[in-house]
Amino acid sequence: MRPASAWQRPPRLGAMTLLLALLGGSLAGCGSHTSLHPIVHGTTAKQVETELVKSMASWQSTSAQVTDVVRLKGKPARTLQVALITQASPNRYALTVNQAGKKTVTIRDNGRSTVSYTASSRHYQVLSSLPHTASSLRLMGISLPSLVESSTLMGMRELSATQVELKMRTSLPNGVVARTDFWYNLRKNIPIAFSAKWDGGSFKQTVSKFQVNPDIGNSAFAFHPATGVTPQVVLSQTLADLELAKAAVKFPIVLPPSQANVSLTNVSVGSRGGQPVVMLTYTAPNGSYLLVTELSANTKKKLPSGLSFGLEPVGTLSVNEAPMPLSGQFAGFSVGSTEIWLEGLASSVDNLLTVWGNNVSTTGPGT
Repeated sequence: MRPASAWQRPPRLGAMTLLLALLGGSLAGCGSHTSLHPIVHGTTAKQVETELVKSMASWQSTSAQVTDVVRLKGKPARTLQVALITQASPNRYALTVNQAGKKTVTIRDNGRSTVSYTASSRHYQVLSSLPHTASSLRLMGISLPSLVESSTLMGMRELSATQVELKMRTSLPNGVVARTDFWYNLRKNIPIAFSAKWDGGSFKQTVSKFQVNPDIGNSAFAFHPATGVTPQVVLSQTLADLELAKAAVKFPIVLPPSQANVSLTNVSVGSRGGQPVVMLTYTAPNGSYLLVTELSANTKKKLPSGLSFGLEPVGTLSVNEAPMPLSGQFAGFSVGSTEIWLEGLASSVDNLLTVWGNNVSTTGPGT
């Protein structure tokens, strides 16, 4: 393996090595029956990535065993064993998560509704929408090709005659833009591992078993509760989380004005400097993610370090704004007794600030 300094932009790979690897795709026992197209001398990393994505597009169903190691700043590392089955038509999946050798979470989506069950609970939840937090656990399924295709390729290197590594910049399902690495077996046409690193955390998902287009029956996506476990039907997992967040903090949770046309996709409660904070993830009209962090305006607040702030009036708001890496923008302002920090793509942040500043709202669900 070449040292990290051997990364190039865009690199060119050993033609003979990859030619043999790509031609060997049809030999895989558990990979796709569709092998990658042979490449010729001088093929660039981007062309190889395109062929790889094209080949993965043949996946109509997958079965995977994955080890997921998650590291978040200020928290101990967490290792999860994930069993994942995905299918494209109809679009459905089955997900089982084991931690410390014990089954902890079971999720079954049959294409019409999603059942989520936490071990030892008396009830399971029937959801009308997919739980946002499960998205990252489904990377090693039929959504993987589109994730790789939408990433920005930074480089590639040969690991062996049959394996390559893509170095990318990727917008993850939770909206975080991360530096990612993707290891792939060209001969078998299957993923080996996927890792992501960003300010504040990282994860690495390593595949131990992967099957492409296995025969999957309907029973794989059905949930069979244990005796005494009954359903708890909720219309929206997000609104349920919002109600829990309201009870966990003493300041009002402020939602953007309805005119902003943003969709709330995830709610979580954490702490910053020993004080409770609420983190709300929204999807903007252009499809990008916006992260809103809210905390009590009465606490001693400290804006994120390393950014160059300027105070700007936006409608009735007085906003601390600062550019962030990767075309991002930070904005901090107060509405009543709530301090609000807004992060996301500069265009999405500007649009939301304009609406918010002209239609300041402290009412609505969750306040």
